[in-house]
Amino acid sequence: MYPEVEAYCIFITTSLNVNVISDFRARRFMEYYNTVGTEYIIGMKILPMQTSELKKILEFDIKYPEIYRILDKAYNSTEPPKEWYEKNIVKETSCWQI
Repeated sequence: MYPEVEAYCIFITTSLNVNVISDFRARRFMEYYNTVGTEYIIGMKILPMQTSELKKILEFDIKYPEIYRILDKAYNSTEPPKEWYEKNIVKETSCWQI
């Protein structure tokens, strides 16, 4: 466990159910313990994303600093899960169009 490291994990799937989105959003407030249960961090930076949004990131060769900016903004936003995904992931990745 490295609480000082700033990184995000992306959960990728072909189709996101709103309850899956809600589950991952709630994880930012949950305790996550080490393997022996003696230490923990609060909050996991796991964000859900559909393959359609990942495809845009890959297709337009978006670099890590921009991906990190989007993920960080999304992680720190406060919208309810359904609105959160549409506003912070779909809308942000839709700006890359031909």
